[in-house]
Amino acid sequence: MKKVCCLGALTFLLVAFAGAEEAAIPVDPAVPEPALGPESLPEPEPATTPEETPELALKGPHWYFGMGGTNYHPQLRESEGQIKRELNDLFGWLPRWEKPTTFADWRDNFMLWDLVAGFGRDLSPKTTLMVWFGGATGSITSREHYGLLATKINFKRTSLFLAPELFYFPLGKIDYESVEGTRGFQRVRAALAGAKPYLSFVAGYTFVRAEADVKFKMPVLGTLLRQQQCDDHRMYTLSPRVGLDIPVGKNTSIAPVLIYLFNGPDHGPEYDGWALSCTIRRRF
Repeated sequence: MKKVCCLGALTFLLVAFAGAEEAAIPVDPAVPEPALGPESLPEPEPATTPEETPELALKGPHWYFGMGGTNYHPQLRESEGQIKRELNDLFGWLPRWEKPTTFADWRDNFMLWDLVAGFGRDLSPKTTLMVWFGGATGSITSREHYGLLATKINFKRTSLFLAPELFYFPLGKIDYESVEGTRGFQRVRAALAGAKPYLSFVAGYTFVRAEADVKFKMPVLGTLLRQQQCDDHRMYTLSPRVGLDIPVGKNTSIAPVLIYLFNGPDHGPEYDGWALSCTIRRRF
């Protein structure tokens, strides 16, 4: 019992001595004590991903050169109506009259193509701007004989265009490295798995020269009829598009595109219509 009392007394003296030393330490009232609440802890910095950081997403090559072809399916109502009135209806009384081949026949056989090339640049992780230019020329000649009467009918068209195109990739842009190290069917599967859809819009300028030359002649008498026509059409072009960007190699992709064209202000019934295009783009 005496040992317990002595131990308790000793513990009391040590606690009292420690409290006296703590009270002896001077405290500056001008210096506030540090708060220990959760608000005093530093806030963690939010994590960022490459998609959220444009500088990282656009790091590396972000310029493009592209080229390809477009297959057009315009309505051609104006030109076909004139050919019907001034040729087929007027001379259809001739025995075995053959309608001349026109650009509508070429259209129906998927033969109206132009070449396109362009440059562009990434604007953001989901947008790209390309400027396309191109054109085409084509000539169709039909020759027939109706007894001594010989006919030669020629239609010719030349087109040029300039078309800035703004791309939007709702699911982000393709990863070119997704096809690296693959071959054959494995590469095809990797390319299709890495494809990304996009929407785009074109606001551009189109020039078309449409020419016709109709000649009827007979032996000895020579040329009996000759009619020539040349029309220049200058139009603005507005075109919504939807496509699929497919990686096929390091910094290279192909893009099949479905297009609809609105041309104005005066020749919509002739040139409005849908088109199919396929372009290849190289990033540098």
